[in-house]
Amino acid sequence: MSNITSNIKKLNIALETLNALERSMTALKHSRYALDFNGHQKNVSVSIRDCVNITVSYNDSQTGYSERPIEGMEMIILGAKKLYNQKIEYTKVKILECKLDISKIALNIS
Repeated sequence: MSNITSNIKKLNIALETLNALERSMTALKHSRYALDFNGHQKNVSVSIRDCVNITVSYNDSQTGYSERPIEGMEMIILGAKKLYNQKIEYTKVKILECKLDISKIALNIS
């Protein structure tokens, strides 16, 4: 009986971890999407160690006030995109590993 209880506790922890990873994935995708400048009207900036905030976009009145990259900031934007793409891929792997762990624990319970 204690083995089942132990596995249920492990399952709950794994499910909480999965939930946190999925929330993190949603936030990462939202931030990555902002770097594509797909018609949103919010300024995009890059923060470096919470010390420096570099604005990399501006509102363009000729395109319906959507955000456009500031000329000369393309490399910063590209670097941020690469960083977010890498974080998204890493989180995908962690989610898959967590789901695998959950299925193993669930098999031990049944």
